[in-house]
Amino acid sequence: MDTLYYKNRTLRVYTFVPGIMLLRGEGISPLLLPSLGQFIQNIKPAGIIDVTATSSELCLYIKKGTVVKLQEILDQCQEQEYRPKNYTIPVYFDTKGDLSELSRSINITEKDFILALCNQPLTVSMFGFLAGFFYLTGIDKRLQFPRRSTPRPRVNKGAFAMGGAYVGIYPKTSPGGWHILGHVDDLYVNMMQENVFSIGDQIRIIDHG
Repeated sequence: MDTLYYKNRTLRVYTFVPGIMLLRGEGISPLLLPSLGQFIQNIKPAGIIDVTATSSELCLYIKKGTVVKLQEILDQCQEQEYRPKNYTIPVYFDTKGDLSELSRSINITEKDFILALCNQPLTVSMFGFLAGFFYLTGIDKRLQFPRRSTPRPRVNKGAFAMGGAYVGIYPKTSPGGWHILGHVDDLYVNMMQENVFSIGDQIRIIDHG
């Protein structure tokens, strides 16, 4: 285990198997490791072929036979300053299906469920699962439901969905265990696929009607 430093925070580096490095930190912001992962993706350092990140772990996949000077990469990332941006995404909500079931389970109408979801901006907090899939946090605690007990074998590209404390947009058709609330236009799917959004950005959901 090695010790590295990023933004005056101590990070521990674990190598459980060759070619995979796992970074963890104590007492850090839940956005720190995801934002670091995004910076690493942006600068594309030699030897790192993929990155996945959560609020508590950052996993780096290293090209075989490559020596990666990780502290130098962290120092390079630290020099980058990012100001979060604000976006608005219209959603075509489907008031039947999952949204209807979830609304009934907490004894509110579908309209009130949508209003609660649109009531405050969400934060881009993590990325992963699929290329271009961003996890948005900040939803009302009343609206936080466990994943479906049985995942769907097919969720359409552009589906707007909720799972646990997160909401997100499926950037391509895939299996999925989240609750489908509606869908968005291809413009916003493309923005996800092209990594337009960054960790820390604020997303406000509005009802397209």
